[in-house]
Amino acid sequence: MNKSRPSARGDRTREALLEAAVEVFAREGFHAASTRAIAQAAGSNQALIGYHFGGKEGLYLAVFEFIVQQMTADVLPVVETMAEELHALETGTPRARERALRLLETAMSILIKQFALPASAFWPRLILREQQDPTAAFDILYAGLYAPLLDLLTRLIGVLIDADPAAEAARARAVMILGQVIVFPAARTTALRHMGWKDLGPEEFELVREQLIESLRTQFDREV
Repeated sequence: MNKSRPSARGDRTREALLEAAVEVFAREGFHAASTRAIAQAAGSNQALIGYHFGGKEGLYLAVFEFIVQQMTADVLPVVETMAEELHALETGTPRARERALRLLETAMSILIKQFALPASAFWPRLILREQQDPTAAFDILYAGLYAPLLDLLTRLIGVLIDADPAAEAARARAVMILGQVIVFPAARTTALRHMGWKDLGPEEFELVREQLIESLRTQFDREV
């Protein structure tokens, strides 16, 4: 029993460092952020960053692994289930197109809910930095989240527009639809100013979800 205590304490320390690093890296960027500031924010010893992560770069990569784990905990199981159902659909039929649209709506609704979580407040800043100036962290983000999600969206759109998922038209639409969600957290200040909102929380993201669903139904109305 005594042997488990250091491990549990170590896990809490690691988690505290990750949570602090998310905020500090988001505010300062990788190069400007200091391990001292991260350790202070976590209420931890600076040397423990090296112990748990091997240094600043290792901590930065671990931050993105943490973000991907948090975002995909609810998303990926649904994506996998949808992919299996999509594989079994008889494409080219009205029923298949109707079901594909409902699956698309569900996938985007779940993703929107992830951005509405209080813990995700600093994620968009980090994600946007990697979009503009990608590092090895982007590979973690893409492989763990964007690749499986975009693959599913592209396949669903392929069913909806009766196109090969490999076609550029289907792939472009998938990126555009994903962008309709990402633009709100990524362009947070612009969204708040234009909407007249004080914050971008669960209620605001629910409105975003409702409008996105309406947009998807309008966009694919002819196909369904």
